[in-house]
Amino acid sequence: MLMSVVSVYSAPSISSNTKQLGLESLLITEYICVVASSCLLKPLINDDNSDASTIIKNINVLHSRRGCKRLSAKLVFMGSQGVGKSSIITRYIKGDFKKECEATIGASFMYAKVTLRDYQITLKVWDTAGQERFRSLVPMYYRNADAVAIVFDVSDRDSFNQVKNWINEVRKNTDTPVVYYVVGNKTDLLDSRTIMYDEGEEFANSVNAHYWETSVYSNTGIQDLFTKIGRNLIEIVESSKPPANLKVEIDPEEVSNNDRINNSKIQCCTN
Repeated sequence: MLMSVVSVYSAPSISSNTKQLGLESLLITEYICVVASSCLLKPLINDDNSDASTIIKNINVLHSRRGCKRLSAKLVFMGSQGVGKSSIITRYIKGDFKKECEATIGASFMYAKVTLRDYQITLKVWDTAGQERFRSLVPMYYRNADAVAIVFDVSDRDSFNQVKNWINEVRKNTDTPVVYYVVGNKTDLLDSRTIMYDEGEEFANSVNAHYWETSVYSNTGIQDLFTKIGRNLIEIVESSKPPANLKVEIDPEEVSNNDRINNSKIQCCTN
């Protein structure tokens, strides 16, 4: 199966420390981007090998014959103190988890990267403080936001009750389109959970928001949350009337079917 597919299509050569498959000077098509990465290469390499992982990542993002589409958006995390806003962000960006996390003072800022299809999305992530004494500062951070994630603790009903207030505040003080996400965090606290999925989803639907659940402790739902945000942003910019605040930049460099697969050609989408 491997040889029959490779004889028709092509795949990149893999370094000697990944079993030297010897697949050199081979062409790539949109079809092989998906098939090679999911069916051929993954079972044949060591998952711990960084070079091989990079190759697969590079193949997965080459779904377009043209250069990458770059999209930048402002994402703001809001919610009561202690619900896990900072933990969700650092879990996704740095892969870190700290059981004890210092409270955010004012706000903090990070960049998050999401790669979907031929899009390289840069999320400018603002993590706002949930403490009441910093509440007056929050509007300056969600101004001109493209997406807002309001986080609550599924074991804390008071934090859930505050979500509607956060949403109403943003809607009152913004004049640009905003995509809203209601995020129920700490789903690993099964014994103390008071907000069930159906209740959270029903509430999110009532305020025209997307609903998602996460657990930073067990690292579930985090990756998918940012992927969902990226996918929704793509849907917005590809709609018939995209908002003026979201703009797509297209890398002018073309990646043709006859180009060899190498990092210089695909670097725009490998971060």
